[in-house]
Amino acid sequence: MASYLKKQNLFKEILFSRTTALVVLFAVFFTGYGLVSLIGKSINEAKARKVAEAQASELSKKQTELSEKLSVLNTADGQESALREQFPVVKEGEHVVVITGSEDTTSNPDGSGANQSKQSGFWNFVKSVFK
Repeated sequence: MASYLKKQNLFKEILFSRTTALVVLFAVFFTGYGLVSLIGKSINEAKARKVAEAQASELSKKQTELSEKLSVLNTADGQESALREQFPVVKEGEHVVVITGSEDTTSNPDGSGANQSKQSGFWNFVKSVFK
């Protein structure tokens, strides 16, 4: 029975020693640090997931829009409208009207489109710099 008590005392000495307390304290500290790090990573991943879902929904909208445009371009009217948007094309019987800005030229009564508002020359350039 004396050896049994010695074994129990040895077990209590090991269990309640300072070394065991330090080992348990370090284990708790590193477990807590790992848990906090894991929670931070989880939050960042949730944010990244929301961004990715938003981008995916935006891309699906673009895909739908582009497929609609493609289906329109497969028709004759769609091809004609696309061609008219890109190039100045007219059909027979249609007329083209070209509108120019009023600042570019002013027409004289004699029909010449001389530019009267902008005079050229070195002194006029110098005067226009200091206006």
